[in-house]
Amino acid sequence: MLSLIKVTWSTLGITHKLHNALYGWVLVQQFVHTDEGTLLEHAVLQFKRVVSAEEDDYNEGLYMKSITCLKEMNGSQTKQNLLQSIFLSIGTWCDNKLHDYHLHFGEKPAHFRKVMALASAIGFLTSNDCAEIKLTVDTSGQKIKNYVERSVEAAIGRVANTILESKEKIHPLVLLANQLRLVAEKEFNIFFPVFRQWSPVSIMISVQKLHQFYGERLISFLKGASSLSEDTRSVLSAAYVLDHELGRLYTSALEEQKVKHFPRPYLDHYQIEKVSGPIILDWVIGQHAHILEWTRRALELEDWEPLSFHQRQAASIVEVFRILEETVDQLFGMNLPLEITHLQALLSIVFHTLDGYLQRVLNQLVETNHLYPSAPPLTRYTETIIPLIKKRLNEYKIIDDNVLDRLKELTIPKLCIRLNTLQYIQKQIGQLEDGIRNSWAVVRPSLDQTMAEKEPVEILESDSLTHHEAVDELFGTTFSIIRDTAKDIGQKICDLIGTRVVFWDLRDEFLYHLYRGNVESTRLENFLPDF
Repeated sequence: MLSLIKVTWSTLGITHKLHNALYGWVLVQQFVHTDEGTLLEHAVLQFKRVVSAEEDDYNEGLYMKSITCLKEMNGSQTKQNLLQSIFLSIGTWCDNKLHDYHLHFGEKPAHFRKVMALASAIGFLTSNDCAEIKLTVDTSGQKIKNYVERSVEAAIGRVANTILESKEKIHPLVLLANQLRLVAEKEFNIFFPVFRQWSPVSIMISVQKLHQFYGERLISFLKGASSLSEDTRSVLSAAYVLDHELGRLYTSALEEQKVKHFPRPYLDHYQIEKVSGPIILDWVIGQHAHILEWTRRALELEDWEPLSFHQRQAASIVEVFRILEETVDQLFGMNLPLEITHLQALLSIVFHTLDGYLQRVLNQLVETNHLYPSAPPLTRYTETIIPLIKKRLNEYKIIDDNVLDRLKELTIPKLCIRLNTLQYIQKQIGQLEDGIRNSWAVVRPSLDQTMAEKEPVEILESDSLTHHEAVDELFGTTFSIIRDTAKDIGQKICDLIGTRVVFWDLRDEFLYHLYRGNVESTRLENFLPDF
C-alpha cells in the first residue's frame, strides 16, 4: 500500500521526511487515545528517521519552511513550520507527562521507557514559552533533574493528602514512612534505570527530597518521645527502616555511578538511635523485673508433674523459655538500632531468670546427710581412759519437721521430673543462644553500614575484633555458668535420688533390719524385690 501511495507523493507535495513526521505524529495521537505501547514504539522509529535524515537540498528546504501553521502558546500565537509544530506538540505532551511521571507511569513502567525514548528522539522541551527544542546532553540532563524534582514533590503531596484522609488507626508518621519508602523503591527500580544515562545523580535528588520531607515532620515527634509506647515503637521503627532504605539506595547509586563531585555525598541521617537507645534500655530493664517475678510465681505453682506423656519436663520451664523467647523476638523485632548495652541487658535477663529458676530448684532439695542414719556401734570405736565396749542397738536421727515436709514433696517421680527439667534446660539454652547470636548478627551489619554512611572513615580490624571478642565473652559468661549450674544441680538430684531410695524409701524393708536377727535373715536376696 505504501508503494502505491508513494506514487501520489509528487502530486500531494509529500517527501520522505514529511511523511515520516506526519506518520509518527498520527501514531502518537493513536497511542494517546488507545494506550497501546506498540504504537509508541513505531512512532519513535519514525521520528528517529526524521532526525537522522540527510540535509534537504535548497529547494526542499525552502519548501519545508513554506509549510507553516500557527501555534497558540500561553495566550499568544507563534508561526512555525510543520515539522517544528509537530515536534513542539509532542514535546509539550511528553513534558507534561514527565513532570509527574510517578502519577502517569507508576503502574505502567513500560510506557515510561517508551515516552522517554520519544522525548529523546525529538528533543527535550527547554521552556514552556518558546518552540526551541535542543538535543544537547547538558540541556537534557538539567531537564531530567527538573522532572525528578517536580514529580517527586507531586508524589509526596499525594501521599500526604492520602494520609490526611486515612481512617486507619495507625500513626500517621508510620503510614507516611511506609508510603515514602514505596515511592523511593519505584524511583530506584523503575525510573532511575532510564534516567541514569542523562543524569546519574537523579536518584540522589529524589532520595534527598524524600528524606528531608519526612525528617522535617519526624523531628518534633522525636523531641516528645520518652517511653516505648506502641506509637513510639512503631514510629521509630518505621523511621529507622525508611532512613536505612533511603541511605542504601543513595549509597548504592553513588557507588555505581561514581559521582565524585556531588554537593552532598552523604545523607544527614535521622538521630533515631539517640532517642531509641535509652528508651529500649528502660524497656529491657522493665522486662527484667517482670520476668523474674513471673518466674518466681510459676515455680510456686509448679507441682512437678510431667508436661505430657512424651514431654516429661515440668510445665514451668517450658513457660520460662517461652517468655524469654518472646522477649528476644520483641527486642529484635522492633527494627530499631541496638547497641552492645542492649545485648548485655538482654543476656542479663536470660542469666538471672534461668539462674533464679535453678537456685529455687536447688533450695527445694534436702541435704543427703539428713537421710543418713547414725553410724552403727561397731564403727564408733574411741579410746577412753577405761576401755569399755558396750553393744547398743542402732540409733536413728530425728529429722526436722521442715525437712520432713520437703521430703514428702520430693518423691522419686518428682525428683526425676526435676532431672528431666534440667536436661531440658541444657537443650533449650543452646537453641536460645543460637537464636540470639543469629539475630544480633543480622542487626550488627546494618549498624555498621549506617555508621559508615554517617562517617566514611576506615574501620580498623582491631576495632572489629574487639567488638566480636566482647560479644563472645558476654555469651560465654552467660550461658556457660547456666550450663555448669544445671549440671551441678543435676548431680545433686541424682545423689539425692540414690540416697533417698536406700536410706528413706527402703528404711523399713531394708535398713531397719540391718544387724538384727541371724545372718540368714539378712541376706540380700530377701530385699531384692523391694529394690
